[in-house]
Amino acid sequence: MLDSRDMDPATPRAAIGPETSTGLLRNLAEGPDAARWPEFAQRYDPVVRRFLGIVAASHPSVKPEDADDLVQETMLSLAGLFPRGGYRREAGRFRDFLFGVVRKVATKASSREIERRRRESEAAEGAALAAAGRADSAALRAEAEALWRAVVDRVFAAGRWSDKAKAVFVRTELGEPIDDVAREYGMKPNAVHQLRHRASHRVNAALRELGRPGGELSDAIRKSGGSIPAI
Repeated sequence: MLDSRDMDPATPRAAIGPETSTGLLRNLAEGPDAARWPEFAQRYDPVVRRFLGIVAASHPSVKPEDADDLVQETMLSLAGLFPRGGYRREAGRFRDFLFGVVRKVATKASSREIERRRRESEAAEGAALAAAGRADSAALRAEAEALWRAVVDRVFAAGRWSDKAKAVFVRTELGEPIDDVAREYGMKPNAVHQLRHRASHRVNAALRELGRPGGELSDAIRKSGGSIPAI
């Protein structure tokens, strides 16, 4: 578990782990298949974990449950650094070098976690906006259809057209195949086309009149875009 209390920068060397021999480091420089890598990993696993505890104090996004993965990532990083002369004894103490490697690994992990959270947040926000947009669109669509049906009722009542004519017009305007509707009502398709043409002209004229400034239901017309819904 990552706990910054496990390690303090002022802790004596004996408390942070074993002495690192020149022979061990020389063997590690042979590459990731070096014979003494298992020995190194076993000896320094606790040290890496304590260093992670220190770094985690300044990187809240580094979670305790990530400790095993970060230890492994640190070991893999070291396996790549040693053969390239990544550590030179004359440059300073090995524990300082190791702490620097751990800090880089933890910083990268923190950046990845922050980016993951950002993407999740953006995805959730996008989904919420899309859902809200669909809801608004559905509401406007329902309002437009209700308005259109009300205008159709007025136009057909004023023209004293039959209920059959109105039903044929409404069903075909809302997407039903003309041939199917014509067959059901015993009409010729051409007659249905003519009915739709005459009725559409009057309905659209009524919608435009209602949608003029100060006209009845003008706000609803404006919200719906003044178009006949297609459902």
